[in-house]
Amino acid sequence: MDTNYGGYRGSSNLKKANTIIPWSEERIAELQRCAADPINFAENYMQVVHVDRGLEQIRLYPYQREIIQSVHETNAVVAECARQSGKALPLDTPIPTPNGWTTMGDLQPGDRLFDENGKPTTVKSISKTFYNHDCYKITFDDGTSVKADAEHLWVVERANPSKRSIKKKQLTTEQLFESEFIKEDSRGKFVSRWKIALAGAVEYEPQEIKIDPYLLGVWLGDGHTDCGRITCHIDDLPFYKEQFSYKFSDNAETRNPNVYTGTLYGLVTELKEYDLIGSKYIPRCYQYNSIDVRLALLQGLMDSDGTVEKNGRNCLCFSYSKNSKLIEGAHELLLGLGLKVQRKEYPSTNSVRLYFNCPRSKFDVFRLPRKLEKQQIDNPRKYHTNYRYIRNIERIDSVPTKCIEVSNDSHLFLCSRYFIPTHNTTAITAIILHYVIFNHHKNVAILANKAEVSREILARIKLAYEHLPQWLQQGVVEWNKGSIVLENGSRIMATATSSNNIRGFAVNMLFIDEAAFIENWDEFFTSVYPTISSGETTKLILVSTVNGLNHFHKVTQLARQKKNRFKLISVTWKDVPGRDEKWRERTLADMNYDYEKFAQEYENEYLGSSGTLITGSKLKQLVEGIELPSHDVLGLKVYEQYKKGDEYVMVCDVSRGKGIDYSAFQLINISKMPYRQAAVFRNNMITPIEFTEIINRFGRMYGDCAVMIEVNDIGAQVADLLFFDYEYENMLFTATQGSRGKTVTTSLRKTTDKGVRTTLPVKNIGCSILKLLIEQDQLLLYDENTIHELATFSQKGKSYEAEVGKHDDLVMCLVLFAWLTEQQYFKMLTDLNTLMGIREREQKELEDELLPIGFVDRGIAENRSLDLELNLHKDENWQIAD
Repeated sequence: MDTNYGGYRGSSNLKKANTIIPWSEERIAELQRCAADPINFAENYMQVVHVDRGLEQIRLYPYQREIIQSVHETNAVVAECARQSGKALPLDTPIPTPNGWTTMGDLQPGDRLFDENGKPTTVKSISKTFYNHDCYKITFDDGTSVKADAEHLWVVERANPSKRSIKKKQLTTEQLFESEFIKEDSRGKFVSRWKIALAGAVEYEPQEIKIDPYLLGVWLGDGHTDCGRITCHIDDLPFYKEQFSYKFSDNAETRNPNVYTGTLYGLVTELKEYDLIGSKYIPRCYQYNSIDVRLALLQGLMDSDGTVEKNGRNCLCFSYSKNSKLIEGAHELLLGLGLKVQRKEYPSTNSVRLYFNCPRSKFDVFRLPRKLEKQQIDNPRKYHTNYRYIRNIERIDSVPTKCIEVSNDSHLFLCSRYFIPTHNTTAITAIILHYVIFNHHKNVAILANKAEVSREILARIKLAYEHLPQWLQQGVVEWNKGSIVLENGSRIMATATSSNNIRGFAVNMLFIDEAAFIENWDEFFTSVYPTISSGETTKLILVSTVNGLNHFHKVTQLARQKKNRFKLISVTWKDVPGRDEKWRERTLADMNYDYEKFAQEYENEYLGSSGTLITGSKLKQLVEGIELPSHDVLGLKVYEQYKKGDEYVMVCDVSRGKGIDYSAFQLINISKMPYRQAAVFRNNMITPIEFTEIINRFGRMYGDCAVMIEVNDIGAQVADLLFFDYEYENMLFTATQGSRGKTVTTSLRKTTDKGVRTTLPVKNIGCSILKLLIEQDQLLLYDENTIHELATFSQKGKSYEAEVGKHDDLVMCLVLFAWLTEQQYFKMLTDLNTLMGIREREQKELEDELLPIGFVDRGIAENRSLDLELNLHKDENWQIAD
């Protein structure tokens, strides 16, 4: 029988360094088996905490065993994992945004919401409407409630956590419903089992206002509805005079010497501008303003209509019949500042009271000294007032729902009028634990988009380590929030995926979580690669859900073709126990039988992002058709040499050359359909002057081809330089001609633009024609950057643009080219009618399908050689030789 051989810093679950443990032959043999077989180690000795059953032995799925064994046997593993759960909410669920309120049904990709800390986050994608889902209503202890479907994720904590319980859990609504969410305590009272942390104060953008927010709060509480007059205690008058810049009238109150009633000269004029005379409410520009403005408004309300009760609670009291709009606004104001509010109505006095706890350690809710001194310094009931406790979960009739994905790492966002936050590491835990226990002097780095996420993974590793038998543990030397060190010299460090976080740190195993979502991957990986390339046995593990045609897609595709050192493991819905064809049919029905979306979400198909201009299946074909350019230098990629007699057109998009957006051009062979990509340029450091030089030289090399420049911003400067300084004659200009809108011309007049302005009609027409051209194989693309931009060129509102953090400079060149193809000038230049050509092609394909045997010749004889020499100088002012 084992005894306790000493614990690290008082913890009996952790073995101290240099602790001596007696060994038997059986134990030595078992230790050797665990060292040789990580799956045996995990399944026999690792424990996890289950929601209902508590601590239990780990049970690995087959794909988890494959991941563990692969990492044990090889040095590089990449695992693509399908999405396993949604965040579906009813379409009428109110959603707070930095611009006010919207609903779940009205959200679009790119819209801004709030995360659980009150900071803005972005909607990345939105599902189609789900029907016939199991739905529930969750009610909290403050009387608030929210509806959600069965698979909606919630981040919850135990209402009364033990020292060994995991602090936070992600549970679905259905899991919460099936758990014992209300239980009887030792006193025979029924109490909540789960709680959800309150959101932080939401951060709206500052807005211009005319009335000081503190003064407005005082007037809303103690002001006269029909004028700029206020009533207050006579002792408070000197304080108000110090706060306000208005001149006060003499006291109009003669009956009570302790009361002041007077006018603030000029205030009524400003109150009228906000339509406040005769109707008290909180104007929108105050309700959705900065935290400082909203707090000042609350302080004015509390100094006039607020108090501190004997139990320490703060209270705002209103007359219900006169101030219903003000009550609703004050309630929202408190909730938006991250406070838990209880609203109680008192019919006998026709009043409503808003109760909340807010200690001065959070912020002052009063300014008047006599009231401020009564506000609590700290919150003795912080566990109660900083959380909402689940009091009831009940099934309700199914309602239409949608899922959204947001860009923050926690994937949480705020929903409902009450600002409620809503929302495969088992194998990795086993891998890392086994590696550091049975290897000496090994450094493991866990990287995620945010340090908090990587530390959460480390916390799970630490929990599993604590529940290992001590004879399997190494003695603990350090046990910190972001790292642990064992007596065998092995170390685990958890940090964010910053390019500098592990620079200079020799890593023996690098685990990167959600690798597909790391921005600036090339810069990041260039920085971390030296830390993992110095040793021949260094292990690299990438795990992620798919995220379109980005760097992670490239890694997995090369692994699938066995062209890199990674072993690929693909986990789809079929690998998740409990999911069968019946589940697939039900899920497809919920997705309106959107097979492409299902393939992307659950079958690891890299079909681009949600709502892309080009369909996912076509994007996949485009990726398979990517070719290597014959020349690739400093952003210039050439795919086809100039062919005498062929016609070309160059469309240019100009940036300021400061490392943000790209200066870009697309050079297209337009001699016949299908049109072909001949060359592209994309560089975000080149200046507009240097870009003009490149346009001039490359345009002349391709037979003085037609050049069209986007002139919304700095492009006008480039167009002027090209026309006047370089005397480039074959430039395309545009003019507005009544109902015909923008038209292309080659003649320059006073009202003519030396290029094209991307107006909404131009963009919409261009997007529509570009979609037809690409999906009907009438524009052949070979460039990797162009195709990757198309994969994140998604719908926003009634138009399309790059997703957050992505670029669309090359795509916008194609959009303008597509618009150009329907201009009369283009039809005269090429003798081609683009839309007519597409229709004729569709008709021919239909006829071929009706024949017993049809042959379609899609071959294009192309000469990929290019007698082109690039004279590149060592400085940035490189040139292209004639």
